[in-house]
Amino acid sequence: MTLELMASRWLTRATTIGATCLALFSAVPALPAAVLLADTFTYTNGSLVTNSAFLWTAHSGATGQTQVVANRVQLSQNQSEDLARTLDGSPHTGGNLYASFTVNFSALPNGAGTYFAHFKDAGTLGFRAKVFATTSGAAADRFRLGVANAANTPAAIVPVDLALGSNYSVVLRYTVATPATTLWINPTDETATANRADATDAATASGLTAFALRQSGSSPGMGVLMFDDLIVATSFVEVCPPRSNIPPAIVLQPQSQAVVEGNDVTFVVLAAGTEPLCYQWRFNGTQLAGATVSALTLTNITPAQAGAYSVTITNLAGITNSEPAFLTVSPPPVADGVAFRLVTYNSHGAMIEDWSTNAAQVQAIGRQLRYLRPDIVTFQEIPYTN
Repeated sequence: MTLELMASRWLTRATTIGATCLALFSAVPALPAAVLLADTFTYTNGSLVTNSAFLWTAHSGATGQTQVVANRVQLSQNQSEDLARTLDGSPHTGGNLYASFTVNFSALPNGAGTYFAHFKDAGTLGFRAKVFATTSGAAADRFRLGVANAANTPAAIVPVDLALGSNYSVVLRYTVATPATTLWINPTDETATANRADATDAATASGLTAFALRQSGSSPGMGVLMFDDLIVATSFVEVCPPRSNIPPAIVLQPQSQAVVEGNDVTFVVLAAGTEPLCYQWRFNGTQLAGATVSALTLTNITPAQAGAYSVTITNLAGITNSEPAFLTVSPPPVADGVAFRLVTYNSHGAMIEDWSTNAAQVQAIGRQLRYLRPDIVTFQEIPYTN
């Protein structure tokens, strides 16, 4: 496949710039001189090596494993093929090399995680500017990206939790002779200091010839991800034109609701801001596991689920919290023929001296009675002091 054909494919896909850093090209038949590689992976589904007409070649592992799926490359910790594509003007022995690409993870890294993309030299071991996926330091159900100049563990990690199912634009800068590597996630420009990590491990200079993708094939692994929109160039602006990030803002707050026990309920929040937006719902201030989308659905409601629900929304430009939405749970209607409701408490003192309305156990009884709404309430063995 010629560079002219790659430019044509790139122009077709780069019609908008949203959450990903897609390079803008003028309507000329060749890539700009600073661009060394551009691939949007618009190949037939199947082997990347075969269907790219061997623009990508395997340098280790099981050849043919890496698949193109719907114009993206699937990388998996369950496979072993490592493959690379040659850069124009190779070998590169000085200056800066920049790369940008989009990732979307569907499975978390296992263990401490490992690297899935890097520059390489003409051999099979000269790997530089390694990009890692890891769960180190991340919250539950989240992951982070890290970087190393040459080490097999991340020398620095971007301190931002990332979510499964979201697109992230990754930008990499490698100073070949130093060597030194910087990694950004959704940067605004090259001076951005937020969402950034700078590798600190020592490495020797190496003449670089290709950009490579890696699958770990064993534990620790990088998880499972889709990789897309790769550009390698000699300037930052070619891989990621300047753009601004907008922090999240809530357009529609979740609304309080009242339901009858046993029914379902859904809380919804509507937010704006630079994608991807990440959501985390909370119940009475505690995170709800797996509640990481804009709608929270609760099924077969019980009285224990009554309380305050809120959501935290984040992107790489900021964070915002919703107002609490309160869920009230009512008991099922009294069946026909029921004369009255009777509740009896054997509220033994258990050496608890305080049985005023300030006491936790009295307040708990109050919540139960509010829910049960009995006609008659009796108590036994309340301490004589109260």
